[in-house]
Amino acid sequence: MLGQWVDGIDDGIEYEVRRFKGTFGLESKYTGFGPEADAAWDNITESKSQSFSWNLQSNNTKGPTGGAIGVTREQWEAVNPFSESAVTLEKDRGTGNYLASLDVFHQLHCVDLLRKSLHRDYYNEHEGSFAGSSEFVVQGHLGHCIETLRQTIMCHGDVSLLTYNWVKGRDMPYPNFNTVHKCKKWDKLVAWNRDRDVTWQWELGNEHQLSIPTKPSGVVPMETPP
Repeated sequence: MLGQWVDGIDDGIEYEVRRFKGTFGLESKYTGFGPEADAAWDNITESKSQSFSWNLQSNNTKGPTGGAIGVTREQWEAVNPFSESAVTLEKDRGTGNYLASLDVFHQLHCVDLLRKSLHRDYYNEHEGSFAGSSEFVVQGHLGHCIETLRQTIMCHGDVSLLTYNWVKGRDMPYPNFNTVHKCKKWDKLVAWNRDRDVTWQWELGNEHQLSIPTKPSGVVPMETPP
């Protein structure tokens, strides 16, 4: 039956109370454009070069978040009804051999793409999602990301309080965007993902990248993307 992952799948994930840095106009390493901002985003997204989280960075090294993971058939079928075309791995490395990835990395990729869209003059030359792509494809990609993020935000329905203060020189209540939230600990989530990473393996004391799964000759593919 279509539903969420089975009970216990997120064991090891921890939570913390965190105050956002939301002051209007405040910049961070994730804002702007160029190599430094790109490096910051590469550090929290699943991949610079693979759309489905086969985590390979531009220098052919393992990404800091880990890449795609293996889940059990039960876990996979709980969220995807098209099991006849499921992508499976040749080897079960302890967590299942059905290919998956955490959607948070796709969502972050979408935020990053919207950031880059604000600086098209630069990224038309430096970003594969823009360079060499037709405007129809670019706008389709951006529209997909906007709709994904809309659904994500409405799904989570954050009920953290946005409070207001009086500010000198302003006659209207001013929102304090430095809001307090209950958050998953990012380092714990990343560690959870890396422990299940199926894109690399240890061999003779070294890490080796594994090959992207190839489509089996006898598989029954979907007629159109899901």
